[in-house]
Amino acid sequence: NRPGATHTVTLGLADYLTLVRGLFICVLGGFLFSPQPDGWLAWIPGFFYLTVVSIDGVDGFLARRLGQASAFGEILDKEFDALGTAVATLLAYQFGKVPVFYLPVAGLYYAFQIGLWLYQKIGRPVSPLKNSNYRKIVGGLNSVFLSVALWPVFGPPASFTAATILMLFVIASFIKDWLAVTV
Repeated sequence: NRPGATHTVTLGLADYLTLVRGLFICVLGGFLFSPQPDGWLAWIPGFFYLTVVSIDGVDGFLARRLGQASAFGEILDKEFDALGTAVATLLAYQFGKVPVFYLPVAGLYYAFQIGLWLYQKIGRPVSPLKNSNYRKIVGGLNSVFLSVALWPVFGPPASFTAATILMLFVIASFIKDWLAVTV
C-alpha cells in the first residue's frame, strides 16, 4: 500500500443480497420496540425472518457461482447471521415463543468472539475455524425454527420443546468450535 493510495471495494450481486438481508434484519429489529402485531400483521416478523434465512441460502451460492466471493462478503454474511439470530431470538422470546433459558442463543456468537479475543490477549494461540457441516446444519435448523416460531400459528408447548432441543445442539456446536480453535 502506497501512502495516499485509494482502494475501491467492488460489490457483487451476492454482496447486495447480503445487504438487503441486513435491511430486513433491521426492520425485524423494529418489532422489538412494539407490541406483538395481531391479525394478518402477526405474520410479518416470521415472513421477514424467513426472507433473511432464504437470502442467506442464496447469497453465498451466488458469490461462488459468479466468482464474486470476497473476504468482505464472508465477514458481512457471518455478522448478519449472528445479528439475525440475535434479533429473531429476542423477538421469539418477547412473543412468548421460546423459554427464557433459550435467550443465550442470541449472544453465543458474540460471547465466542469475545472469548477468542480474550484468549489471544492472554497470549494463548487460536487456530483458524474450519468449515463444518455440523455447524451449518445446526445453524440452518435453528434459523428455520426461529422463522417458524415467529409465525402466529406456532407456540408453546411445542415451540418450547423444539427451542430446548435446538438450544442444546447450538451450545454443543459452539463448544465443539471452541475446542477446535483453542486446543
